[in-house]
Amino acid sequence: MGVSALEGRKGVRSVTKGWQGLNEVNHVVYDPQTVTLEQLIEWLKESGTYIRTLSETGNEDGRKRPGD
Repeated sequence: MGVSALEGRKGVRSVTKGWQGLNEVNHVVYDPQTVTLEQLIEWLKESGTYIRTLSETGNEDGRKRPGD
């Protein structure tokens, strides 16, 4: 569902559906010069598909920690 909420949106380069354990996750590649993480989250919330954000480093808020 997250894929359809983000596909074709300005600044979204790709959305790939996958799995992490038993949970469906979407890997999103986006252009931060065009769209913000907050906007991506808002689009997902509007579609009713947002649960939480995981970064590649495992942060649940999607942001890098100092020193990362």
